[in-house]
Amino acid sequence: MQADREAESGNSTPLRVGRITVHPESYEVYVDQDRVELTLTQFKLIHAMAKRPGWVMSAEQFNRRFAQTTRAAAASNPSIKHHIAALRRKLGVGAVQVQTVRGHGYRLADTAINQAPPPHTDPAKS
Repeated sequence: MQADREAESGNSTPLRVGRITVHPESYEVYVDQDRVELTLTQFKLIHAMAKRPGWVMSAEQFNRRFAQTTRAAAASNPSIKHHIAALRRKLGVGAVQVQTVRGHGYRLADTAINQAPPPHTDPAKS
């Protein structure tokens, strides 16, 4: 599996998106300084999305990569929705967003990217 190959090949650079840090070598995920307990499949999902934040990965791509071997089986497997729901619950609100892109798949988005910047105020005018 790709996460296994990356860990074995020495690609152990932690990935940081928003408030989460993914450690490929140790299969650990942290929100701020708190370790989050994930299943292996959940870890693989968050790792794949953290490598390319903002990129959309379809449920079919996830399933083919991590669970199913045939395209038909991958497209019909609803378990990806359960893993995504569990990831959202375990990561908590505000750490990152696992967004659903209707009709296409899922993407990881840093919540800070999606928030509007504070309005500019000129201290001289206060």
